[in-house]
Amino acid sequence: MPISAFPRPRFPDIYQPRAIMPDLGRCPCFPHAQVEWVASRLGDTADKLEPIDSDTCRLSGQSDSLEWLVFRLVMLGCEFEVHGPPELVDYLREMAARTLRAVEDRN
Repeated sequence: MPISAFPRPRFPDIYQPRAIMPDLGRCPCFPHAQVEWVASRLGDTADKLEPIDSDTCRLSGQSDSLEWLVFRLVMLGCEFEVHGPPELVDYLREMAARTLRAVEDRN
């Protein structure tokens, strides 16, 4: 049977693209780690990293979506701060709540 014969699954809204975020300049992101370490974790990207102090930097650049930006921040493996925009803050809160619910004690 050809693969086209199988119905495509309907993904929950979480998998649908949200607001496109072409400019991280309006999404201040501050990883709490040295610039060199963050750069090694991000790999070869078009992002710009600026040192703030010895243990904090500012991440700016471009991202396709809120999801991609949040994924990259979480996968850095360090503490970080965001100061806006509200859509990014709300999405981070939503993802944090979903993650906590995934590990709640079910007994």
